[in-house]
Amino acid sequence: MESCFNALHMRGVPAFHKRCSGEKHCGYIGNYSELQKHAKLKHPHARPSKIDPAWQLDWENFQ
Repeated sequence: MESCFNALHMRGVPAFHKRCSGEKHCGYIGNYSELQKHAKLKHPHARPSKIDPAWQLDWENFQ
């Protein structure tokens, strides 16, 4: 029951979860707003990776 409580509690504050940078050779960790600022400053030309076609097909079939 404790893990269920933690999951429900954390859903209310997603901006405070710690996240890591998706860039190779970058070990930055911070919450969403900190990570967003870091990405703009240190990785201005980085773009999200392309969607895996198999996952996209699974998602379309799911809908």
